[in-house]
Amino acid sequence: MSADAWITLLLRLVLFIGCAGPLALLLRRCGFPGGRPAGAVAGGILAGILLGPSVAGGVAPEAYDALFIGARQERKDLQELDLDHSRARAAQAATGVSPEALSDLVERQADQRGPLIRALDRARQRTRVQTAMGMVALVSLALCLAAWASPAAPSLVPRSTVAEIGVAVAIVLFAAVPTALLLVWILDRSIAGAIAVGAVVAAGSLFAATPLRWMGSAGREALTRRVGLFAAVAAAAVLAWSIPSARIAYLLVPAAAVGVGAALNLARRPPRRLRRAARAVCLWICLPAMAAYLTREVDPSALIASWRPVTLVVVATLTAGAGHFIGCYLGLQTFAPDAARQRAALHSVEFIASGVGLTQLCLGVVLFAALPEAADTIALAIILANALAIEVQAPLNRRAILGLM
Repeated sequence: MSADAWITLLLRLVLFIGCAGPLALLLRRCGFPGGRPAGAVAGGILAGILLGPSVAGGVAPEAYDALFIGARQERKDLQELDLDHSRARAAQAATGVSPEALSDLVERQADQRGPLIRALDRARQRTRVQTAMGMVALVSLALCLAAWASPAAPSLVPRSTVAEIGVAVAIVLFAAVPTALLLVWILDRSIAGAIAVGAVVAAGSLFAATPLRWMGSAGREALTRRVGLFAAVAAAAVLAWSIPSARIAYLLVPAAAVGVGAALNLARRPPRRLRRAARAVCLWICLPAMAAYLTREVDPSALIASWRPVTLVVVATLTAGAGHFIGCYLGLQTFAPDAARQRAALHSVEFIASGVGLTQLCLGVVLFAALPEAADTIALAIILANALAIEVQAPLNRRAILGLM
């Protein structure tokens, strides 16, 4: 990458962070439902709308194209060539040439445009890849900080670990399969791409061991925390199966960041002040910027083109959210010890409140970077809607379950 490309990439990241973070804090101060994680997701979505083509692209189109679209020189060359071609066609028409001669001129001009169009596509692809790399680095930073700021890891008892793996697999199946089937059935998506999107919306919580919100006692128990982590690992494994080997680094780098953070935590647990600072950077800087990045890539016109996209987003969000709860509840009833079965509903709610929506943002960025053909507008809208719905509803569901117990 050239120096100009690095500067442009840093400007993009600064814009995402500088716009999404303050909006997330503002929504939190205004009492946005769902607490801090919901405010982080909603603030990022709002920032993505403001930085998208409808707002920023309409207010400052040249700056928007230079920062987010790229290929400035290639677009300029193509515009100059089109202007020359238009003048040439007008001059030919003025001389009264035959339609056959004018058609030959148009064909020659199309041949001349071909190399410039291919160069424009390559330049836009470079811009997209560079931005994706920057956002994957931000995901890696968030996960590393979360692992480093985690409390002391609970000991893994072999008997309970087997049960928690079973619960995690049930969660992924109940949440991923309906979404994948909807994408294949309604929109004729490829099976691999639909499974990748389903894995993202079925993710557990990579933040289960980090108290990003004040959870109830059930959420602090080793059972709930390990279920969340195992469900996230299971979803990441399914996503890795869908990603081509040439792009698997987009997933391996965040995974390595988690390992680095955990190793630093085990080597020397950070003091409370640093843990709080790390969680603040993760929640108010990294995660809102991810939501803004994914939202800016959503094309509103594609969502409202017909009834199918919007209907699919709503139905997929409902089925995935219900799948998390049903999968966790039935998994606990099937695999967990008797003491956990008696509190299966509470454990299920606390599992969802442990950062499931935030994990979906992280895996959504990885999906868009590694498998862009699957992460189209509808897939990104499903991921964002599901993440926001989960984080907003989590405290409401907790209070409802506690009221019934």
